[in-house]
Amino acid sequence: MFRNSSAIVFVVAAATFFSAGGMVSAEEGTASTEQHAAAVPVNAQESSASAAQQNTAELEEVVVTATRTREKLKDSSSTINVVTEQEVETVKYRNAAEMLNRLPGIYSHNFNSEEELTSIRIPTSFASPYTLLLIDGLPAAGFGESAGGLLKEINADDIERIEVIKGPASALYGNNAIGGVINIITKRPSATPKTRLWVEKGEYDRQRGGVTTSGMAGSLGYYVNLNGQDSKGWREHSANKKQSAALKLVYAPDEASVLDFRVDYLFSDVELMGAIDKADFDKNWQQDYNTFTYVLIRKTTPSLSYTRTVGTGGELKLAVLARDLNHEVIPHYMFRYNSATRRYTGIMNRIQGTDADVQAQFKQDFAPLRSRIVAGVDMQKGSSTVDTYNINVTRNAVTKKYTSYSYAGLSTSYDVDTDVASPYALFEISPAEKVRLSVGGRRDAVSYDVQDNLGLGQGGTKDFSKTTTKTGVTVDLSPSVNVYGGYSQGFVAPTSSQLFSGRGANLGLEAEKADNYEVGVRTAFLNNRLKTDVAIYTMTIKDKIISQTIDPVTQASQYLNVGETSHKGVETMIAVAPVDRVRLTLAYTYSENKYEDYKDLNAATPYNYSGNWMPRSPRQHANARLAVLPVKGLEIEGELDQVGRQYYDDANQYTYERPGLFNLRTTYDVSSWQFWLHVINLTDRKYASYASASRGNFSLFPGDPQTWYAGAAYKW
Repeated sequence: MFRNSSAIVFVVAAATFFSAGGMVSAEEGTASTEQHAAAVPVNAQESSASAAQQNTAELEEVVVTATRTREKLKDSSSTINVVTEQEVETVKYRNAAEMLNRLPGIYSHNFNSEEELTSIRIPTSFASPYTLLLIDGLPAAGFGESAGGLLKEINADDIERIEVIKGPASALYGNNAIGGVINIITKRPSATPKTRLWVEKGEYDRQRGGVTTSGMAGSLGYYVNLNGQDSKGWREHSANKKQSAALKLVYAPDEASVLDFRVDYLFSDVELMGAIDKADFDKNWQQDYNTFTYVLIRKTTPSLSYTRTVGTGGELKLAVLARDLNHEVIPHYMFRYNSATRRYTGIMNRIQGTDADVQAQFKQDFAPLRSRIVAGVDMQKGSSTVDTYNINVTRNAVTKKYTSYSYAGLSTSYDVDTDVASPYALFEISPAEKVRLSVGGRRDAVSYDVQDNLGLGQGGTKDFSKTTTKTGVTVDLSPSVNVYGGYSQGFVAPTSSQLFSGRGANLGLEAEKADNYEVGVRTAFLNNRLKTDVAIYTMTIKDKIISQTIDPVTQASQYLNVGETSHKGVETMIAVAPVDRVRLTLAYTYSENKYEDYKDLNAATPYNYSGNWMPRSPRQHANARLAVLPVKGLEIEGELDQVGRQYYDDANQYTYERPGLFNLRTTYDVSSWQFWLHVINLTDRKYASYASASRGNFSLFPGDPQTWYAGAAYKW
């Protein structure tokens, strides 16, 4: 899983700035932030190091997400998985969710086209902000937004590598990081001029393509990426279009500092499909009941960062990012039947907003006991207008299709302002040569200010503050074995909808809180031909926000902090290379996600799910890949993804077991050309990627059938 690496470099182009007598050599690694990280591979066969040193090199891979600064993997007390640059370049994924699903502890529900829902350790929903998504160390979304469905917005062609930290990370990253953090590290300018042109075609009129150019213009490094995709989709009403662009400029004003500017643009137009009942799924799983539901996104994200070496062992990082977002959606899951009017209704949401993030961080390394202090502050300010329109929906009772809609007027309109200020600090020390201790904490102060533009009396202000801590220890038992353990806290503040504008909103809500304990072991044997990573964790989330009936007569409901869930599991990653041209990788997860306190005894149909398993949370998930390199430049990978039994429903009355899925990927590099051929769901298994049940009615969201892709790229 983890590739050999000798250092982290800020950008290959920066080596040119410093090679004539600058700060450090390329082999040692230039000054860097997580925004600039990229692993430098080392060929173990060319190294003259001993076997023990070669094994150690695997555990000394440098990562940047766990402590927000460069750190050797073996010094981290967090569970970390990495999707390497080599894996990204070889496998040619459609999107980031497809990559992450190959890691233990991560599970993605695919909703065809570009829609997905990805969770780390904790079963999630589109409204549950349990996962924090970063792009080059900066938040990909505004405060309080769930990142579980944001991977569709990532420019897949711009990904260099991905680092994932599991478990609560609020002590360093704040709100939304109970499940973990996904840090997408993007590509950087090259030291010499390079251009790459690529195109891909697939079944169901799926096509992608793009161009990337990179290099140096005097003392300025540049990187430009343009790409797009278009598909009619294999299901009814499943078309999607997406265009992405990225511009990055890197400039070194002197030998001790680097200035980095980038801007990203996204346009996405996706038809939203929904689940169908079991009878229709069995008869024709290509059909969909929704003919006009969609999500439209336009997003521009400029950012500027500055990194400076200060004295000996010191580093200052400053970064600012802005987001301009226009979002419009008609969600099919909000369609309701009104028994009084005998009509179906729904909503359309329009969101226009801007966000700004400011980060300041200082790191100081000290020679005695390899001690280190990292301290900084994150500030975020957001302003958005959320307009909700009622719509009248026409439905064909025979086909069950929602065929048309008309506007019924503006229902709600809110201006939402959010302010966050969060100082944090981390201290690390090695009291013994092979022992590393860490302790850190963060204080989050969150403020909501919601203006009700229609005068419905649902606006107001709300403040939250919370201190979270993290402690950990790592021990090198040998050059090939590293063990670690830690305790971490997490919290998630209520969303503005739960506090002010949603059905059952409650201004008295408090934040959800998590406590997590984990231990793990990392090993690298036989000159890195056998590598393992095993983690065991247990976590409890208290004060969980759930909807409760507060009046048994009128059945009025309200959000309350009355729930509790528990999450336990074992995550295993094993990589074996018995010979040079064969690689076998296995990712296995066993997890227990349960309701500890989850009931509503005043509901029209009272329930008590305490002690039940959470639905759509398989106990076991295994992903196995066998890669064979029969000749130079050719790699053939077979993948099996197996998901264990899971419950449809909270009551645990119905179960669903998805069949195993086989994928085949072939990539061939020759001279300046690269060709690839992929087959997803090779055996064309019929399956549901998402299953639910209510009162004995089953809803299944069809997964993708057998699909072929073929592509070619030329670089010069």
